[in-house]
Amino acid sequence: MHKMKLKPLYPFVSIVILNYNGQKFLKKCLQSVLGSDYENFEIILVDNGSTDKSLESVKPFDRNPRLKMVCLKENLGFSRGNNIGASVASGKYIVFLNNDTVVDREWLKELVSVMERNPNVGAAQPKLLFLGREDEVQSAGNFIDTLGFTIPRIRLVEEKEKYNEQVEIAATGAALIIRRNLFDHIRGFEPRFFVYYEDTDLSWRVRLAGKSILFVPSSIVYHAEGAGFSRFKLALRLTHYVRNHLFTVFKNYSLKNGLPRLVLLYLFYIAGATWLAVRKTPEVPINILKALFQFLKVFPQCWASHMIAQATRKVDDKELFESFLKPFNPFRLFQFYRKGMGYISVDYARISSN
Repeated sequence: MHKMKLKPLYPFVSIVILNYNGQKFLKKCLQSVLGSDYENFEIILVDNGSTDKSLESVKPFDRNPRLKMVCLKENLGFSRGNNIGASVASGKYIVFLNNDTVVDREWLKELVSVMERNPNVGAAQPKLLFLGREDEVQSAGNFIDTLGFTIPRIRLVEEKEKYNEQVEIAATGAALIIRRNLFDHIRGFEPRFFVYYEDTDLSWRVRLAGKSILFVPSSIVYHAEGAGFSRFKLALRLTHYVRNHLFTVFKNYSLKNGLPRLVLLYLFYIAGATWLAVRKTPEVPINILKALFQFLKVFPQCWASHMIAQATRKVDDKELFESFLKPFNPFRLFQFYRKGMGYISVDYARISSN
């Protein structure tokens, strides 16, 4: 008598998709996720108080049993919106996925397979290709240097030959999978971050908890990442970016390593703001200085987050230094970020060596 060959049972996965005015992309995103070659998942669509016709565009999916809807009355930002989605998730794994993505049929199976085979891996990220330019890598993960700057791997010449290898990274929030129990243990995304640095902070705390993060090139997601911000919009984003950068560094380092770096970063940003003011870009330095002031205002909350992060740590800073990049020339680093938050058409390795 022949034994029946059982189909492998994949664990249940909760896919959280945060939407804010994403009418242009949302329907295609949901269609692609629902077409995934994976049977055991749910989609939690969190609408962040959209004012466009996003919700009308997903009406065809209303009766799909995989889909749960969470409608918020206002835009709570990336962190709080995703945390709310995670709070109603029931999967062993949680995937956070941007609404401006389209996924490959095998994407989820590849991610979960890596997580199931490697219990020491706490989170993982797929390879992100530009939607509409599928031959171009948009994200292969990030590194974090010892000053807390997020460095996209796509800007490092020596990393370009490793886009088809599983390597340790810091994940991008556009598409990542994390173990549910780990996400709960490290208290999820930092709720005080509205935009920027949520993924860097989360990745840092995954490493503090003693788990690694992998780049999984066999999992493919197409992302319509918007890089062409106007200078005015960038100036506003800088306030969040700089404040959250300072918050992340102080929160996740021990005091003996965090305080000196905090002082150094203040000096760096003041110098950068002065340099940009001389170059007659006044709106950018004003927002940098505003961010420095805002960080001082929220320092009590940062201290509370620091205490929580240190209480859950299992790894010493010394061990993390081995996985972080060495600090680059700070003024070259500022040049790298000043226009496009790391997404400008110059190679970081080249400008940092000039």
